[in-house]
Amino acid sequence: TEKKDTSASNHSKHNRKVYTCPMHPEVISDKDGRCPKCNMKLVEKKEDFQSNMEDPNMMNHQEHNEETNSSHAEIVHLPAERIQKIGVKYDLVKKVPLNKKFRYHVYIEADDLKRYRFSPRFGGWIEKIYIREGDRVKKGDRLLKIYSPEIYQLELEFINALTSSIKDEKLVELIENKLRLFEVGTKEIERLKELKRAQDKIDIESPVDGFIFKKNIQEKEYVSSGNVLFEIQDIRSVFAIANFFEYDFKYIKKGQNVEINLDSFPDRVFAGKVDYIYPQAKPDFRIIKVRVIVDNRDYLLKPGMSGHISITTESKEGITVPEDAVVRTGKGNYVFVEKSDGIFEKRMVEIKDRYDGLIEIVSNLFEGEKVVTGANFLIDSESRLNSAFSGSEEKGRAPTHQH
Repeated sequence: TEKKDTSASNHSKHNRKVYTCPMHPEVISDKDGRCPKCNMKLVEKKEDFQSNMEDPNMMNHQEHNEETNSSHAEIVHLPAERIQKIGVKYDLVKKVPLNKKFRYHVYIEADDLKRYRFSPRFGGWIEKIYIREGDRVKKGDRLLKIYSPEIYQLELEFINALTSSIKDEKLVELIENKLRLFEVGTKEIERLKELKRAQDKIDIESPVDGFIFKKNIQEKEYVSSGNVLFEIQDIRSVFAIANFFEYDFKYIKKGQNVEINLDSFPDRVFAGKVDYIYPQAKPDFRIIKVRVIVDNRDYLLKPGMSGHISITTESKEGITVPEDAVVRTGKGNYVFVEKSDGIFEKRMVEIKDRYDGLIEIVSNLFEGEKVVTGANFLIDSESRLNSAFSGSEEKGRAPTHQH
């Protein structure tokens, strides 16, 4: 009979029902009813938990642990039904190669050190102009024909020195050097040596290769020594000028390779290299000017063209999570890490940088951990709600606790 009673007692214990709140698993009751925290209807707890409820000591111990967890604001419990309903999504913490890509507006500019301002070292009248503004010229090409009494007199002296019966080589060399100092071209000097005849009008040659960017004279016009007649620009290499925001400036270095896309050539990429970073910022816009040198031996790039510059920083490895995983607040940044099914840890993290949808984390996260990327704000709301209820319970709870 005693055995029967024991069996009946065990059977009664196994049939004992235990109820809990779907939103607050720490709420445990042996009677059906409503949750004291959120007023939701309690549901029956599964058998794996009922076995722990058979021993009053175990019940008290578990209640104590759950109270401790519920008072710890960084742990959130959610039942599977709730997780599915709010659409929780996950991703893994990953260690990946990281680099930044920047794209800024750029415009093409000529190198002012390669602009030759042609001005004669003598006065005279312009008889003929051989070139127009915009023309390309090579070194030695004729620019204009000019009559200069000063040069004509010097040529006569040169011819006399060349044809004198008592030839003075030093005198010939002296006069020839004078002609060269006046920038009389090599072709004209060779003609004088060959024909032994001075000309009152001589051709002036281009001293450099380039394009005529500016023409300041007309035919039959008198020009004085020092007047700028032409501006000849060499554009075999040009500058691409970009203005970077201050917060991206730290990623730009002299000698860095860049890519340039121009509106005029949308399907072509031009390679360039950072040549100079200007020493001052524009305070109104908080931008810093950067100069990039670009090879232009095919003369496709024209000063004034515009487009975009792309810069990619050096690659490095870092611990990352998707941007959606991080909850940002004024007090700090945190993520929710899944510890096990239905249990999430709210963990503070330190952000280092952002990379195209990823955030680099430098503390408190480890490669391979699973973080919440969708519905984390709803989980955060649950965390805040739990903390609020736990705080209310602490105020009304007795100061002593017995197992």
